[in-house]
Amino acid sequence: MKTSSRILVYGSVSALLVMALIVAYMWSAPYRLEWRVNQRLPVNTNLGGDFVLPASTGSRLALHDLHGKVVLVTFGFVACADICPLGLMRMHKVIERLGADASGLQVVFVSFDPARDAPYLARYVQHFDPAIIGVTGSEAEIADLTARYGVVYPKEKTKTGGYNFTHNGFIYLLDQQGRVRQIYENNAPVKQIISDVRLLQKVASLSNSRS
Repeated sequence: MKTSSRILVYGSVSALLVMALIVAYMWSAPYRLEWRVNQRLPVNTNLGGDFVLPASTGSRLALHDLHGKVVLVTFGFVACADICPLGLMRMHKVIERLGADASGLQVVFVSFDPARDAPYLARYVQHFDPAIIGVTGSEAEIADLTARYGVVYPKEKTKTGGYNFTHNGFIYLLDQQGRVRQIYENNAPVKQIISDVRLLQKVASLSNSRS
């Protein structure tokens, strides 16, 4: 084989190898990102689960109906003086700063005080952001749901004869399959929550493009 022919063959083989490596690298990108997500936001198999509850929208909300969206869930009650308003304001900031990406997010506020909150829940959550959905249910439904998410809210009598709750206001990050990926403190930085939401959205987008 002439030298020029060998150079042409070797050049063609090298070009094919480079192309194959590029394709392999691009194909592996979703897997590498998925590995990164699983390291940073591992699935919590001990907490969470589906629910179907009356919602502030006027219909019942099922968590499985939100599959395909990232979900932020927080628990509280309308008469809460500090923890709930601060957490919901933080959720509003997350929605606001996500911009167009907020279409792939749903914030859900679960009231564990159905006796007092049911008539006011829609107005309450809309005060913070129209995109937030509030849900509540019977005492039994709420007891079951809070137990599955590890929510503790001891009831305490007040001096005026009423009652109040002590709770932590944790925020639960659920992926597009409804699995708990992260639990934030009530005062978690908005920047951190947005970063995690976008990471879940990105891996889902790459996985969809791969399939």
